[in-house]
Amino acid sequence: NNIPSTYLFQMFSSSLGEDNATAIWKAYADVLANDTNDFFITQMTADFGVACALASIASAVPRHRKSPVYVSIVTTPPETPPQNPFDLNATLPFTFHGWDYAAGANDWQWMCYFGHESGKCHFTPSARDIALGETLRTMWLDVARTQRLSAGSCVAANGQAVGGGFHWCQPRPAGGKDAPGLRSDACVAWHAAGFGQQNWWCD
Repeated sequence: NNIPSTYLFQMFSSSLGEDNATAIWKAYADVLANDTNDFFITQMTADFGVACALASIASAVPRHRKSPVYVSIVTTPPETPPQNPFDLNATLPFTFHGWDYAAGANDWQWMCYFGHESGKCHFTPSARDIALGETLRTMWLDVARTQRLSAGSCVAANGQAVGGGFHWCQPRPAGGKDAPGLRSDACVAWHAAGFGQQNWWCD
């Protein structure tokens, strides 16, 4: 299933222009250094569909608004990849849509609700998975109780430009972490290539 990077670059260059393709490749240099491009495809679609969308919304919220806005990205995948609920012959080795909910809600069988015959799917979380869930619940409860995250963990992103040092919040098993610039280069590259609101995921 691995698609050669050179072929992908040619496809991107022909449709987006060589300058835009080069900027996108630079933003994903660490991902493209791997032997497989599966993660690159997963990461880029999650970026322009979700991460960059949320960052754009946060940047539009004025800094003086009373309620802070945080843009959170979970980058810690399940320690043992669960079955893909839509393809029983595949697993989910990366973070995926709903993983943050499953961990944070302590609903470890969430991914079993779709596409499986009863009793044929079971996920057992590792200690790392459980710790990630505890971090997420702590963050959610902080916001519910006080309208903000604990001091020293993450910085509100209200009114910040998406590029450069935009403050992303990175929940980890060890706790929440302020991660300036985490996906900023990718978002700037996608925006320059014409990817905007029409490419955001609607759910």
